[in-house]
Amino acid sequence: MMNIMKHALTLLLLAVVPFVANAQSSKIPQRIEIVESDNYSVFYIPKDDQRTYYLSVGALGVGNEIIQFNVDPIHELFIPLGYSLSEAITALDRLKALCKEKKGASIEMPGCLALGFPNEHIETVSISPMHSLLERSLEFQITRDKQVRATYITQSTIRSLLSGVKIYRKLHPKEDVAPNE
Repeated sequence: MMNIMKHALTLLLLAVVPFVANAQSSKIPQRIEIVESDNYSVFYIPKDDQRTYYLSVGALGVGNEIIQFNVDPIHELFIPLGYSLSEAITALDRLKALCKEKKGASIEMPGCLALGFPNEHIETVSISPMHSLLERSLEFQITRDKQVRATYITQSTIRSLLSGVKIYRKLHPKEDVAPNE
C-alpha cells in the first residue's frame, strides 16, 4: 500500500512540475472576481489598461440531448460579457430575460471552454431556457463531433450575479469605463 502511495505521489509531482515551471516563465492572467454565487461567477481580466468581463458557468457535462455525465470537472465555460460594467449588466439582463422565454427559444453567444482562464479559442454557445415545476434555468450547450456538452444555471443565480455586478458598479463607478472613452 505504501509503495502505491509513493508511485502516485511521484506521478503527481511529475505532472505538476512542468506546469509550475511553465507558469513561472509565462504571465498568468489575473482573474479578479466581482461576484460569485453557487459556483458561478462574474470576473474581469485586466490587460493593457482594458478589462474584459466574463461569466463563468462552471464545468460542462458530456453526453447527448438527454443525459449528461460530469467527467471533466476542471474546465470551465466562460462567456464574454463585454469591456465595461454597463456591457456586462446588459448581457446579464439579456440572459435573465431569456429565462422567461418559452421553451424552444434560443440565443447564441461566444464562449470559451478552458482551464482556469478564458483563452482565444472562442466557439458558439447555444443558450436555451429550461422550465421545471419549481424553477426556471438556462442551458448552456456546445456541440462537438456529435457530442453535446452542457451545463445549467438557474434564474435565481443569474439574478444574484446581476445584483452583485450592479452593486459593484455603484461602489466602483470609475471602473465602468469602456475602451476608447
